[in-house]
Amino acid sequence: MDLSQCELLERLPDSFGSMTNLHLMDLSGCVKLERLPDSFCNLTNLHHMDLSRCGKLERLPDSFGTLTNLHHIDLSNCGKLERLPDSFGSLTNLHHMNLVCCRKLKRLPDSLGNLTNLHHINLTLCRKLERLPDSFGSLMNLHHLDLSLCKKLERLPNSFGSCNRIKYLNSSCCSNLTISSDTLGNIRTLEHIDFSGCGKIELWPLQLAHQRSLKILKLTGTNIKELPSAIEVPTDLEVLWAGSPLLDTLYPLLGDLKNLKELRLKDCRELKCLPASVGRLSQLTQLEVAGCPAIELLFKKVREQRETVRTLKFNSSIHKYMPCLQELTPQDTEISEVSFDEGVCPNLRKFILRECINLVEVGTLPNTLTYVKVSSCYNLRSIEGLSGLAMLQSLVIRKCNELHELLSVKTLVALESLYAIDCVKLKSIRELAQLTKPSHLDVSGCLELEKLEGVEYCRSLFQVVARRCPKLQGVPNWLRES
Repeated sequence: MDLSQCELLERLPDSFGSMTNLHLMDLSGCVKLERLPDSFCNLTNLHHMDLSRCGKLERLPDSFGTLTNLHHIDLSNCGKLERLPDSFGSLTNLHHMNLVCCRKLKRLPDSLGNLTNLHHINLTLCRKLERLPDSFGSLMNLHHLDLSLCKKLERLPNSFGSCNRIKYLNSSCCSNLTISSDTLGNIRTLEHIDFSGCGKIELWPLQLAHQRSLKILKLTGTNIKELPSAIEVPTDLEVLWAGSPLLDTLYPLLGDLKNLKELRLKDCRELKCLPASVGRLSQLTQLEVAGCPAIELLFKKVREQRETVRTLKFNSSIHKYMPCLQELTPQDTEISEVSFDEGVCPNLRKFILRECINLVEVGTLPNTLTYVKVSSCYNLRSIEGLSGLAMLQSLVIRKCNELHELLSVKTLVALESLYAIDCVKLKSIRELAQLTKPSHLDVSGCLELEKLEGVEYCRSLFQVVARRCPKLQGVPNWLRES
C-alpha cells in the first residue's frame, strides 16, 4: 500500500489492521501523522515499512514487535521519535533499520540484541543518542553501522567487539566519542573505519593491528598521539585518511602497509615528517599532503648560504620507489623546491601543487604525467620540468605571481589545454606553433603578457580566452574569444 506524500493524513483508522496479507506499507512524507493505531500489530505479514519524514510521529505502538516478518524499516527524519518500544527486539527477521536524523532519539532498547539477522543500522544525525545498549554485541550478522554526527555518543559498548562480522563502521564527527583499547575486541572483518572528527580519540585501539580485511581507515581530526611499540600493522589496508595532530608515530610503520592504495594527510598541523619507508608502498596510487605547513614529507634539508631549504626530492636509492603512484597532491606545505630523480614514481599521472607559498622552483618531473596543476604558489619563478613531458594533456598554472615565462612548451606534443590564469608577471609563452593538439588556451589576468608566439599556427584551437590582458598583441581575430 502506497500512501506516501499524503501530507494531510493525520491518522489511520482502527480497522487498518484487518489487512493481514499486506506486505509493503509506504507512509513516507505523511508529515501530519502522529501515531499508528494499536491494530497495526495485526499486519504480521508486513515485510517493508517506510515511515520516513513522518515528522510528527512520536512513538510506535508497544505491540510493534508482533510484526515478526518485517525485513526493512525506515524511520528517517522522524524528528519527534524519542524511543523505540521494548518489543522492538522481537523483530527477529529485521535486516535493515534506518533511523537517520531522528533528532530526539536518546536510546535504543536493550532488546535490540535479539535482532540477530540485522545487517544494516544507520543512526546518522541522531544528535541526542547517548549510548548503544550493552546487548549490541549479540548482533552477530551486523555488517554496516553508521553513527556519524551522533555528537552525544560517548563510547561504544564493551560488547561491541563481539560483532564479528561487521565490515563498515562510521563514527565520523562523534565529537564526544572515546575508544578504549579493547573496543574492537575480536573483530577481524572490518573493511572501512571512519573516526574522522572524533577529537577525543587519543589512544590507538590495539585491535586495529589485526584487521586483516581493512581497506579504508579515516582518522582526520582525531588526537591520536602514538602507536604501541609492539603493534603489528595490517597488510591489507587500502586507504588511510590521517588528519590527526600528533600522529607522527604511525608513519614509521607505513612501509608495512603493502596494499595501501590511497594516503591522504589533511590538516595534520603538527605532523613533521614521513619516513622513507613510505616509498615501499608498492600499491600506493594517491598521495595527498594538505594543510600540513611544517611537513617534511620525503623532503631533504639542505644548506644553501646559511638558509634552510625544504626540497621535495624523491630518492631513487629505494628500489621501485612508489611504482604505482598515479596522483600526488602537496598542498599548503613549506617546500621551496620540487624535483624527481629518474625512475621515481614511474607511473605518476596527476601532479597538483597548491598554496605552497615558499615554492620557488619546479625541477625534473616524471615524463608519464598527463595532468599538472600549480595553483597559488605565489613565489614560483620557474618550471624547468616541463621539458619532455610528451604525455601531458592539461597544464594549469594559476596565481603564480613571480612566474615570468613558460619554457619548453614545444615539447608538450600531447597538450590539449593550457591555462595560465592570473599570473600577473608572465610576459610570454613561446613556441606554440609546434603544438598540434591544443584546443583550449586561457591566459586571463596575465597583465604583463605581450605575446603568444606561434599561436596563429595552432589550427586545433577553438579560441583564446584573454580577458584582462591589456598588453597582449598578435592574436588573430578568428581565435579571440567573441
